[in-house]
Amino acid sequence: MHCVKRLFDVNLMEFLPYHFLLASASRQGYLSWLDVSIGELVGNFNSKLGDIRIMRQNPANGVLCVGGGKGVVSLWSPKVREPLAKLLCHSTPLSALAVNFNGQQLVTSGLENTVKVWDLRELSGPLAIYKFQKPVNHIDISQKGSMAFSFEKSCHIYDKIIYDDQPQIYLRHKADQHIQGLRFCPHEDVLGISSNGGFDSVLVPGSGYANFDAFEFNPYQTKSQRHRTAGGVGFGGAAGGDGDVGAAVGEKYRQYGFKWFKMYYF
Repeated sequence: MHCVKRLFDVNLMEFLPYHFLLASASRQGYLSWLDVSIGELVGNFNSKLGDIRIMRQNPANGVLCVGGGKGVVSLWSPKVREPLAKLLCHSTPLSALAVNFNGQQLVTSGLENTVKVWDLRELSGPLAIYKFQKPVNHIDISQKGSMAFSFEKSCHIYDKIIYDDQPQIYLRHKADQHIQGLRFCPHEDVLGISSNGGFDSVLVPGSGYANFDAFEFNPYQTKSQRHRTAGGVGFGGAAGGDGDVGAAVGEKYRQYGFKWFKMYYF
């Protein structure tokens, strides 16, 4: 349907649903934001971080959290060529990171076999430190706070973020081959696990919100509702939790028929 030729050697991608932006990270360290509604790049620059292998978005504000080889997590937006903030999380290179649903906690893992929980509102912590026998390769957090950690072929699931050094394991899952990724399904008690041998769907009771807001996230929306949402959305400035992370620094006007929409890119 569409071919994006301006994005080269892409390692990771994140879609920002509230901004209609497709964010990507390349092997050369470039961060790019593509406006999928008009097919134009609204941000493309070298982060000077080298080969980017770890990147997740903050669901609350769309800011990208990028993990580096020096144990530092940096926050990025499309119109600022320098990181909005930096947080030294580990003394070793990072292996994985994830942000919870409300954008308040950041969970990181390092090669020193530890997982740490940080407060993104104040950029402080760690609030908790978990110690394991092996490095955690992948992390994901569900809507209700359930955490999933992968160790080679095994996956450990915890009921919620517990500020304790020895949390109790809620569920365990063993894959046939090395795990390559895992994600929780929104509004469903399902964890998807991809491995070299295929894909597994694991039931995790109580991990997702049972009720959804039809104006916020409607999995049963019709075609006309989807068109109405795409035509009337505005791009808001980045805001994190209880306070603003960055002010709107760039704006763009777009014309659809006789209507003008004023859109902000952070």
